[in-house]
Amino acid sequence: RAAAERLAAEQAREAKEKEYAEAEAARVAAEERRAADEALAAKVAAEEKAKDDEVAARANKPQIDAILADRDTSKQQKILAINRLKDLPATVKQRAMQAAQTGKDFTI
Repeated sequence: RAAAERLAAEQAREAKEKEYAEAEAARVAAEERRAADEALAAKVAAEEKAKDDEVAARANKPQIDAILADRDTSKQQKILAINRLKDLPATVKQRAMQAAQTGKDFTI
């Protein structure tokens, strides 16, 4: 009788361990899916931002080119003028300011 009770208790413990292991595996899988979803969302957001930045760069290119082409303006004045442009994403401003600093063309 005692052996049967021990066996039943052991089987119950093993069943619980299996249940916990399955629950943990499900939790890990859900966490991995969530991480993959977040990574995909971040990638999509970065691609959308890059597209938006390109649109802004194209829209502002004539103005930036005019600033860069002005021979009577110092590098510092060109950088300040570019920095004052409104609705220009920081990445586009940075590229335009680098063009002003190096004397190279502003490319999209």
